[in-house]
Amino acid sequence: MSRSPQNARAKAASSFQLTPEFLNQLRESGNWMIRLSKDGRAYNGFIWNPVGEWTEAQDWDSKPVCGRGLHGQGPGAWGFAHEGTRLELAETDPQRIVVGDNKIKTPRARILCTGSEALETALYLLSGYTFPGSLNLKKITHQLPATLQSIGGDVDLEGYQHQLPATLQSIGGDVDLRGYQHQLPATLQS
Repeated sequence: MSRSPQNARAKAASSFQLTPEFLNQLRESGNWMIRLSKDGRAYNGFIWNPVGEWTEAQDWDSKPVCGRGLHGQGPGAWGFAHEGTRLELAETDPQRIVVGDNKIKTPRARILCTGSEALETALYLLSGYTFPGSLNLKKITHQLPATLQSIGGDVDLEGYQHQLPATLQSIGGDVDLRGYQHQLPATLQS
């Protein structure tokens, strides 16, 4: 019996599960990143494949400069937070280039999960309750994980519609509160 290319793609897309074993392998390899998109659209309108399918950068260049690859934040680069409506956790190709200590670029990646699950899974990969980078939340529609205790960089809350987690204790950078309509958590000390 022959398989159609469509069936083969569907099988490849579903060939992973976010099991502890898979996530521990991902943690050990460091081949992952968290990113923001506009529901799958990246900078300049580039469209990523659906969750679970590998996306390739057709313009890949391994020079450590912005552009010509798929971008996000991850081990070794936590500074720059793209603007978007959806948080995404992606597995990256082992070839990852750090660009100015701010972001990662890679020739291919696949989105593993989105929304609150993406940040919760990133926290699991980081073995804790601290997100070390900056977060641009102004257009995010989902809530941050209730377990989040610390954000290491800047946070843009302009227009963020949800209460920050009650467990949040520190933010390491600047916070843009324009349009934020909620009280800051009582636990927030810095």
